[in-house]
Amino acid sequence: NKKKECDLSKVVYFDPQFSFLKESSLQSSEKDGSYDQKNGVRCLSISPDGEHLASGDRSGNIRVHHLQSMKELVKIEAHDAEVLSLQYSQGQGSTASYLASASRDRLIHVFDAKKNYEF
Repeated sequence: NKKKECDLSKVVYFDPQFSFLKESSLQSSEKDGSYDQKNGVRCLSISPDGEHLASGDRSGNIRVHHLQSMKELVKIEAHDAEVLSLQYSQGQGSTASYLASASRDRLIHVFDAKKNYEF
């Protein structure tokens, strides 16, 4: 198998001081220290088959991207507080069956990866 390479600069963007992660779509007026308090990536998980990257942010959202195309497959408004942890289950072979999330809102959600990450 040919090793696949991924340019992470297409996925993760840093501020000039590298103090916190942020989205690339920020306007210049939003680039201040207060942004770190309510936005930004908090956790990441890669599916066992290496096809999907799930990220949880400080606003309680979960995004799943296809690693080859970097296309956002789904955005889930899952929690009322920051997502602290994401973990894929190991299905048969190398496929993921479920994605579990835990949040500061004290809830755990389990999403069916085979059904477009439905609850």
